[in-house]
Amino acid sequence: MKKYKAGLVGLGRWGKVILEKGNPYFNFTHALTKNPSKHNELIQIAQLKHCSDLDELMSQDLDLIFLATPHRQHFQQTQQILMNGISVHCEPPLALSVEQMKELFSIARQKKLHLFVGYNMSHLAAFKDFKAQVDKRIGMPKKVFMEYSSNSGYRYTENPTHWRAGLNQNPLGCFSTMGDHLLFHLIENFGPVQTSHIKARREKLDYEFYDTVTMDGQLESGVKFHLKTSCVDEYCFRVVVHGGDEELIFEHDYFNLLKSTITSNKEGIIQEYLNEDSMLFQSQFEARILLQEPSLQSLESTLIAQSKALLTSVVDKENLSF
Repeated sequence: MKKYKAGLVGLGRWGKVILEKGNPYFNFTHALTKNPSKHNELIQIAQLKHCSDLDELMSQDLDLIFLATPHRQHFQQTQQILMNGISVHCEPPLALSVEQMKELFSIARQKKLHLFVGYNMSHLAAFKDFKAQVDKRIGMPKKVFMEYSSNSGYRYTENPTHWRAGLNQNPLGCFSTMGDHLLFHLIENFGPVQTSHIKARREKLDYEFYDTVTMDGQLESGVKFHLKTSCVDEYCFRVVVHGGDEELIFEHDYFNLLKSTITSNKEGIIQEYLNEDSMLFQSQFEARILLQEPSLQSLESTLIAQSKALLTSVVDKENLSF
């Protein structure tokens, strides 16, 4: 199997995840971070050459550059890399407006490059099988409930100035980093949003951040949905699809990589996936897509529908003192 030569921008928490989980599909050779001395041990262990700036990184012989940087940097960095003829894997969000997203996909098509965004559940074998079971047993559902929760908000209690704890980079709080995954998968599997209402609250954190956010609405297909995200609860990634007389549940142990299960209220557990049988993570999902050379159009249309849903949603935010 071919190994793609890759560079990485950002060596923080998620950059480390990408390095750890990228192999055997990628050979990371170069990296860029604003604080190289802070990550010197990681750079040495991973045998990376640190570049002084993005221009130096782009001058290397690379097939792909991964971006694990603050949200407001994504558009400019992706644009610059694509214009220099290198494919990009960007952590979500790809950009902060529909116009910016369209521009990036236009550049990728013109230059015949790959442009990926890390919504990786779509490429998990268990999740694909879950959608197949929904199509077979339920068809178009009546209602979809999705929850993505963790206790990650407490990580920044002692460092509330970190960009991940700021509403400048994450205007909808934890929904900006977690709920966007749910919304992407909802649209990808069941169609665009017609109407929606977002409710953002701070319930437990002692710094200014929306730690509990819900989104309720209806899809153009008529399916009603409820999305819940929290960064102050125990871990949960759960999808419940309601049909006429059957309910299908998908649960995924996203962090510990232990298992995924598909359950029916009629039959109990239908399928169970353990460890390496289906637990490829983050970069591996995107590597598979890179190998298969997917259509950019499918990803583009889902991302644009996702952005439009957020822009047109009625938003109810708790007033925080900034």
